[in-house]
Amino acid sequence: MSNARLVFGPNPFDLTERDRPKIQEKDQSAYQKFFAKELAKRKVKSPSELSDADKKAFFDYIDKNWKGDNESD
Repeated sequence: MSNARLVFGPNPFDLTERDRPKIQEKDQSAYQKFFAKELAKRKVKSPSELSDADKKAFFDYIDKNWKGDNESD
């Protein structure tokens, strides 16, 4: 058997930061802006950079404070 590796090209599910299309701020939804603002307050670019406890607190904060058009209490 050969030691050749199969190469399929880039993984379409690998969404590393450099591969994500850059979204202009004007195109972001209000939720995306709110979410990004809360990440910036915590000095991270992604919730995955937070500890498990901080991640839970982050999402609890988002759930509690986001009031979208389609949200109901």
